[in-house]
Amino acid sequence: MPKQGHRAEYSQRGVRFQALAASQLRYVAAIVAVLTVIAEHHAREAKAPCCEGA
Repeated sequence: MPKQGHRAEYSQRGVRFQALAASQLRYVAAIVAVLTVIAEHHAREAKAPCCEGA
């Protein structure tokens, strides 16, 4: 059977991995939000061109 200390170390590593995954998810969500805003802006400009008279 594994020792109690070994099991505690394993659970601590799992918690650390969960925290890392959560921060990664937050980072990815921010990138997706920015890309969505940029895509919407470009789509709006394509529908209503603002600089065609130049």
